[in-house]
Amino acid sequence: MFTLFQVSISLAQTSKQLYDIKSTVVDETTNEPLPYANVFNKQLAIGTATNIDGYFELPNNRVGDTIVISYLGFVQKVFIVQITHPKVLKLKPNSALLGEVVVTANDDYLYALVSKVKKNKKTKSRVSKTYFYLETKLFGEPVEIIESYYNGKYSNFGADELKIKKGRIGLKPSFGRYFSSTESSRLFSMQNVFLRSDLFPDNPLLFNRKRLKKKYKLKLNHTYVDKQSKVYVIDFNPREGGDDLFKGTVWIDQNKNRIIKITLNIQKSAKHPFLPIGFKSIGAVDMEITKSYKEIGGQLFIDNIDFNYDVVYTDRNGERIEANTTSFSKAYDYNEKFDLPLFEFSKGLHEDYRNITISDYDAFFWEGTKEFRFYDRLQKVGDFIKENHIEGNILYPKRKSSLQRLESPYVLWNKHRIKISQVPTSKLQEAAQTFSTQDLMTRGGVPGSFSGDRYHLDIKLYLDVNVIQDSLTFQLETVLDPIGTYYLFEISNTDLAFINMYFDLMEIQKRKLKKELVNLLKLSNPDIALITSLYLKHLDEFQKTSEEFVSEVNRGKNRKRMKEWSHDIYKILNVDNAKMFGLLDLDDAKE
Repeated sequence: MFTLFQVSISLAQTSKQLYDIKSTVVDETTNEPLPYANVFNKQLAIGTATNIDGYFELPNNRVGDTIVISYLGFVQKVFIVQITHPKVLKLKPNSALLGEVVVTANDDYLYALVSKVKKNKKTKSRVSKTYFYLETKLFGEPVEIIESYYNGKYSNFGADELKIKKGRIGLKPSFGRYFSSTESSRLFSMQNVFLRSDLFPDNPLLFNRKRLKKKYKLKLNHTYVDKQSKVYVIDFNPREGGDDLFKGTVWIDQNKNRIIKITLNIQKSAKHPFLPIGFKSIGAVDMEITKSYKEIGGQLFIDNIDFNYDVVYTDRNGERIEANTTSFSKAYDYNEKFDLPLFEFSKGLHEDYRNITISDYDAFFWEGTKEFRFYDRLQKVGDFIKENHIEGNILYPKRKSSLQRLESPYVLWNKHRIKISQVPTSKLQEAAQTFSTQDLMTRGGVPGSFSGDRYHLDIKLYLDVNVIQDSLTFQLETVLDPIGTYYLFEISNTDLAFINMYFDLMEIQKRKLKKELVNLLKLSNPDIALITSLYLKHLDEFQKTSEEFVSEVNRGKNRKRMKEWSHDIYKILNVDNAKMFGLLDLDDAKE
């Protein structure tokens, strides 16, 4: 069911006949703005969503393109791009059926309806291209913006995981402090309306009918018909004493016994997923979550999630600080998925920041991506991130307070030598004892057999390939992963030389791969499978080279071979490890 009408648009580029649509979407009956309404150009396959005030921008449309605006509970609106347009687009609510159902205070029908949806909570797993946006404000001013793309895996009315494709982050200090949401994308997979969690308050969909009646008061808001399905819109409020319960509204398709939308709200919740890293404690937490679903292949999957939260922190000086965060996730294409970077990302704390800042800013990707975005804030986001960006683990513009290190960032190769922190003496002694005992038990008493197990240098190669508007480009980085790296020996200059030279060997391999990729692109437009095979070939070559290096230099004890390997590295990278770490001209050390 839809209406067809014409709107005007403001001129964007006269010579190319491309136009920007700028308008506000509102409820026709109340004139209230409709936040996060879907706006989609069918011909160009690009889309956006309205902001909290119902406003949106969709650039570079052509005359004759079909634009579809949709919002759950409202009649879908379709229009053809023309030259003139209204500033406000009004959506008509679906036909209400308020008079058809009578529900009394003692009627059990609503409780039966809500409790039955659990029977249809299981769905298959599907992957969709996913857009994520987060903005945090302190004292009303933006201090953090994250924009990123993922392959999202969805099932059972929830988000299972988000695998990073590309992201960008801006951080701005406020009164000398930084506020960072280092794992906010995980919030979308942590909260599932059908699974109880220690991190979130309960909601009505977790309970059977008997317990639901004890926990909640249900009230019919209204009903309507959408695509021959009767939809019940039901408000739910906790009964007295339900301080650890969400309140909100749920939309239920009565014909198929399944939810199609739910809003969850709570104020001053003691149950939440936030940790006070760098702060003394967390006080009150307000949360507002909305989840909408769409039908794919006869089953419902996440369409979009908006997750807004206000958190009151207490710093080490006893000062209370309130942070206001709005975040939005959109699964916008279940028919396609991104070619993800060829890289094994580490799990653990601060994943978002570590994974997004692994490579330099990719202007080709951010300027060329025309799929789903908040186009109304492109300039704002671009300016904010340009002025307050992150390179490696350094925040720019540099200030005294910006010299703090982000937690466990990936380390990218450069000519500046890396250092690994010395582990405490007690751990060194424990490691020495452990591996000495293993030597005696399993290697016939040959000392030093397990010395290689006392360190692990987790050196990786990051490759991200992008095809945008028939152009292919790639980002390639040599990376040391601090999560998987350890070195359980006393660290001397010789050890540092050994560690850096090991890192250098992957950088040499990276440059060989880069040369092959550049030459390949000159001859053809290769597919991802061919590029992946080249990538794997060079990883295999590095494995063989690094094993030879480790065997010959014996962790730096064979000074002659160390110097020879250093010389070979110098010829390629112009980095003289032997000179920088003062390797002495001594006879070969014996094992």
